[in-house]
Amino acid sequence: MDIIYYILGALAASVCVVVLARFVRRESGERHVHLRQLLTMGVEIEREGMQFYTRFERMSEDETVKALCIRLAADEARHLRLLEETLAQWRPIPADDAAMAALREELAARGLFATPPLDSTTEEMRGFALAVEEETAEFYASFETEFPETWKRAHIEQLVLDERAHARDLKELRA
Repeated sequence: MDIIYYILGALAASVCVVVLARFVRRESGERHVHLRQLLTMGVEIEREGMQFYTRFERMSEDETVKALCIRLAADEARHLRLLEETLAQWRPIPADDAAMAALREELAARGLFATPPLDSTTEEMRGFALAVEEETAEFYASFETEFPETWKRAHIEQLVLDERAHARDLKELRA
């Protein structure tokens, strides 16, 4: 039954992609969401993904699931390094805590930053991971064209492709 909620959540979340794209591009009062803030959220998403796959690998008894989780955790670690290295190259700007909190709240409403119950089955964990991977891909896709340089856009495009590949791998795991 829980898998139905995950699937419905993923469908509802896809509708939210348009909302996030508008959120990213609009001004909120005096605040504007910067690419730096989006990448900072990406750092949080990737860190949580890495922790999730490590936890999922430990709880699973299926060797195929364990192998996939190890690979996905390594991919999330690679994404985390890319985002952190990109942010480290940019000039620091003062943190806009209100904009970051609003962005985090928007992403949390879409299912990012959620945690599955500890007693979840392997299938529930897979469904949860699938929904999060699809949302993460849409999150990155919503701002990939905003980058001013081709090199930076290519890296974000690769993140989108990687997250979509993760979703495909998780779908195939069920088959």
